Amino acid sequence: MTNQSGSAGLHKVIRARVTDPFVGFLDLIYKQMSPDHKARLLEKPENMNPFNYVNVITAYALERLPDYGEVLAIAVSRVYAESPYEQRFVFDPLHSDDQTKATLYLDTDGHLVSVKDANIDRTTAALGEKIQEMKGYQSYEVLTGPLTGRTFFPRQRPLAAPVYKPGVILQWFKTSE
Repeated sequence: MTNQSGSAGLHKVIRARVTDPFVGFLDLIYKQMSPDHKARLLEKPENMNPFNYVNVITAYALERLPDYGEVLAIAVSRVYAESPYEQRFVFDPLHSDDQTKATLYLDTDGHLVSVKDANIDRTTAALGEKIQEMKGYQSYEVLTGPLTGRTFFPRQRPLAAPVYKPGVILQWFKTSE
């Protein structure tokens, strides 16, 4: 088995273990990765873990926001809307460290943001289901759009439920070139 077919096999196994709304994102990024990047997925044994594998794919997209920002925004919005009972939030591997856990989200303008230390709690819905909700956060950094690089605190510019706004990120990158 070559690295190419080995990484394809790994991808197939991992994609079966993530939520449906995120599978399309994983597939798109994986298919557009160079053969060298795909081969690197097999170099580290920890990438066999679904969480780590998803983080590598997500980091790849975050490092290439002009190319993948729009599809990442779609994934963040879909995961939030379609997976309220399970993995509702997308971990941000590039902006997390030993002290801070970062979560990808969309601001009210539809741009990608990295939320620092989100307080994610389970609340009981009308029919008794436990739904994941973000009850608070330390701050967030804007990753795309005219406010890129700016940090906001909850009282300055509060976040609402992430809603994908088609073309917002793509258009911003086109006009900012």
